[in-house]
Amino acid sequence: MGWDGPPAGHPDNGKQQQLFEQMSDDEKHIADLLADNREMSLDEIAAQSGFPMQKTASTVFAMEMKNIIRCLPGRLYKLI
Repeated sequence: MGWDGPPAGHPDNGKQQQLFEQMSDDEKHIADLLADNREMSLDEIAAQSGFPMQKTASTVFAMEMKNIIRCLPGRLYKLI
């Protein structure tokens, strides 16, 4: 069933590692918060990250465009 992941040499091998190498420090910080808290609102992310709201909103939007996080009903965000 492929539960062990793609076979050696498969193009998807190492995809997750590449994803995190392409993230900025701010994106990594927000990803760590979401990993610890599962789902958070934009206000919660801003408060816990210590970033101004404008920086938080632009970073979260960039993460959505990179398919790192997604917006759930109720404007909650979670890691994909």
